[in-house]
Amino acid sequence: DSVEERFQAKALAAVATGCLAAGVSDVAGELVETLEKSARALEDGRPKVEALVAAATAHIEQKKPDAAKPLLDEAAAGAKAIEGNENRAYALVTVALATNASGDKKAALALLKEADKSASKVGDADAQKNAAEKVRAAEAEVGRK
Repeated sequence: DSVEERFQAKALAAVATGCLAAGVSDVAGELVETLEKSARALEDGRPKVEALVAAATAHIEQKKPDAAKPLLDEAAAGAKAIEGNENRAYALVTVALATNASGDKKAALALLKEADKSASKVGDADAQKNAAEKVRAAEAEVGRK
């Protein structure tokens, strides 16, 4: 159920971005507002974090980083509160990349440092390797910008 909601949020963000690109900014704004409400209505955890990031990303793409900041702050707090190390690491990476896209490289790097700590604590060796690789790829991306 929550996975479906997470993908619905990403799809809504994509439609909002498409509306903006097509010059229908009033519709895009309404879609982002709906997206924010649905993201905040989700239960805590990775799906909520990803939905908040989708809403923030829509604001970033609309050149409204100030509107994205509270959503990114809420997403970061939610990511840090996730119980499992693997899910926490992936959620932190997601927030870090969006935070970097909003122009806050310093905060993005701090989130990636936390993601790295979580990834290093993943119990399963293969899962730990995958999470660490995801963090390294994000660090490289943030470092390039």
